[in-house]
Amino acid sequence: MPAVTFTVVAAFLFVRSADDGRTSTGLLAAYLGAVLLTQLSIALHNNWCDREADAVAKPWRWIPRGVLDARLALASAAALFVAGVALASLLGALVAQLVAAGTLCGFLYNARLKRTIWSWAPFAVALPTLAVCSLAVAQRLDGFPYGLYLIGAPLVLAIHLGDAIPDIAGDRKAGVRGLAVALGHRRSLLACWLGVLAAIVIASLLRPFGIPPGPLVAVALALLGVAVLVSLRSLRAQWYLIVASGIALAVDWVAALAS
Repeated sequence: MPAVTFTVVAAFLFVRSADDGRTSTGLLAAYLGAVLLTQLSIALHNNWCDREADAVAKPWRWIPRGVLDARLALASAAALFVAGVALASLLGALVAQLVAAGTLCGFLYNARLKRTIWSWAPFAVALPTLAVCSLAVAQRLDGFPYGLYLIGAPLVLAIHLGDAIPDIAGDRKAGVRGLAVALGHRRSLLACWLGVLAAIVIASLLRPFGIPPGPLVAVALALLGVAVLVSLRSLRAQWYLIVASGIALAVDWVAALAS
């Protein structure tokens, strides 16, 4: 599950970039456990929401194959959500609320927005919220960093499009009318690259006063360049590079906020 792995790794890097290793192992483990449980909850809920479409387009998935009962999948998703939020509550009410909010964004995507041009919107809220939550875990949250959401919007749009581009043909046949399908292959690629570039520019303009861009900004830009080149051969490899670029940029900005 690349998305689950990406989210847990991002949470770990956000905390470590904010706290310089000062958060105890126990608290960090509780936070990462909460993120993992809620991400698995989103994944199971996604399988449940897609069960009818998967029976036609992806019959090898667990629910269509009969490996996982649909009712059990939904009940397990609910149980994992409750367990994840309960684990997050060990780090305080604010962390639990932020974890719950990010997870509900995932549920909204699964249930309502996945097949629309607004399919990217829940993640534009969820990813910055993950960074805010990580700052809270590291006890470095000073006010509410609204700038993270301004950076996150084009960045998440780019990551979402990069993930959806390889599936455009299949989604079109299945009746999925997401943003990538609406834009088409070439315009989706262009929007993906411009989204990362816009996030880099916004992050540079909105940095906390007196803190210059760190080396990770250059890394993010370099990874974007490599992604553009790699897209000619592998769209999936391009997506991983876009994700890596986004993580580098976000980690740099979280570190700047915590300085």
